[in-house]
Amino acid sequence: MEDFDASVQYHHDETMPPIEPGTFGFGFGSRRSFLATSGLVALGALLAACGGDNSSSTPTTAAGGGATTTAGGGATTTAAAGATTTGASTATTTGGRTEAKVETITVGVPSLQEAFVDPHWAVGGLIFPLMWAVADFLYQQDESGKFAPKLATGYDLSADKLTWTFKLRPNVKMQDGTPFTATEVKTAVDRIVGSDAFTHLANFKSFAPTATVVDPQTVAITTNKPYATLVVDMPAPIATDYYNKVGDAAFKANPVAAGPWKFVSQELNANVKYDRFDDYWDTAHRPNWKKLVYAIVPDESSRVAGIQTGTLDIAYGLTAASAEGLKSANNVKVNEISGTGLGYCMMYDNNFPDQDSPLKDVNVRKALIMAVDRDSIAKTLYKGFAKTPPSATPTITPGFNPATKAVPYDADGAKKLLADAGQSALTLTLSTYAATSTLPDIQKLTETIGAFWEQIGVKTTLNVADAATYLPQFRNKQLKGACMIAGPTSFYVEPQRLSATSFFWTKAPYTTIVGDAKLDDLVAQENAELDPDKRAALGRQQADYLDEQLWGLPMILVSSLVATGPNIETFGFVQANPYAGPTQYWVAK
Repeated sequence: MEDFDASVQYHHDETMPPIEPGTFGFGFGSRRSFLATSGLVALGALLAACGGDNSSSTPTTAAGGGATTTAGGGATTTAAAGATTTGASTATTTGGRTEAKVETITVGVPSLQEAFVDPHWAVGGLIFPLMWAVADFLYQQDESGKFAPKLATGYDLSADKLTWTFKLRPNVKMQDGTPFTATEVKTAVDRIVGSDAFTHLANFKSFAPTATVVDPQTVAITTNKPYATLVVDMPAPIATDYYNKVGDAAFKANPVAAGPWKFVSQELNANVKYDRFDDYWDTAHRPNWKKLVYAIVPDESSRVAGIQTGTLDIAYGLTAASAEGLKSANNVKVNEISGTGLGYCMMYDNNFPDQDSPLKDVNVRKALIMAVDRDSIAKTLYKGFAKTPPSATPTITPGFNPATKAVPYDADGAKKLLADAGQSALTLTLSTYAATSTLPDIQKLTETIGAFWEQIGVKTTLNVADAATYLPQFRNKQLKGACMIAGPTSFYVEPQRLSATSFFWTKAPYTTIVGDAKLDDLVAQENAELDPDKRAALGRQQADYLDEQLWGLPMILVSSLVATGPNIETFGFVQANPYAGPTQYWVAK
């Protein structure tokens, strides 16, 4: 057994189980603790090899009329008889997946937001498919939602909790043919930290991370204060030689990284095209088809027609009505991914602490959620593929309070709250984007919310824009009143991913509350706390405070409905992920 290294506080590597959200390997404790438990880990691996349970990757083959397979902890895939429904690579040979007969897979999505193809410019979840196509990360979520080593094989955290030393995977090529080394990690960190741009990564930049190349396969990241979630917040490594040659602007338009797909072209508001990277390091998950196209198809009926005619192979962002209509279609499968999108109505005026607004009154905010019959919306608009969320914090987030109950529908109570606040004649602008795969029918949902508000005397003006216009306006604080936004629950595996990285922190990219000292202090504590139990306790404080203050009204929690056509052998996905990808879990025929 190797000697205990007193300079190492925490350790993780690929011989250990993937990291549970909320722990980041810290549950293994010190290096000494890891060594003491490594024998148990090895025993578990041996038992698994001899037939033990592995629920996240065991393939299930349908027998009889069709099968529903749970994948990734609650997500379900409905498949025809005889289909293998797993996210793992099922059509494989010893050297990797069997090459598909089809050459191109085309994925229809309602929007790709601003469609930035640069992996460091994924300023919103609708762009994540493009990020996943071109880039791999040091650690990345697997299908169960846990974080597994990808371009890194493990890390050590120093005793002072300020330096993370990553061991990097050898024999990996970047898409320009150069070797992946510690320099590629350093280039990514230096690019972000050294720029006035990347404001959507403000939380990462606030720790002033510096990257030091220890040797070609080792990089050390040092921060100015403890940074509990640095492992999963690390940016994707990029090709250093190429970046230095072409410059930042050219790289943003034509990126090169280490992912499974090489960027080919982009037609704005139409499509993004990729070619397979044949030297992709992960042979078990290397795509078995040659070309990938993300097609932007805002009109849902066109996406439905595309999947029926074969012009699309996968269609995202389907409503329940369309999914029902496709159930009888030949060679089309409708896949449900449970609990993927949490739709918020944000009390946006709280972004402006020096400006008066009725939305600064918590009782007005409470009245606006009490006025909406969310159970009815789940049943009628979403046909049962949705439910009323009890909290602004998803259940996947450490600190979620299971005792929290949803604010009940009470129109009369809402009227009284408004009257007591002197706001019986309240007028509001209610803004939304027209379409998002995270929350199908978001415009109809917004219209329905406005109709319920009208019933309690709130005069509502609807403002609708496409996602590429609306989301930058949201980030840049160019809106007023109440604003809709949808959050991907798979992303919120840490309390501050909901707050600092998303919605509820003064410097969050899509913030809806600026200047609340208590909330900002909670975020600072969460960022620095490495003990999993203490982190969860801080997350509970945050969750309860958000539900008390109601800066973001949790309106609906939906499932994603995705149609796949006859060219898709296997459709796998990350638990609670509403976005198109990562493609590593798809197999073509």
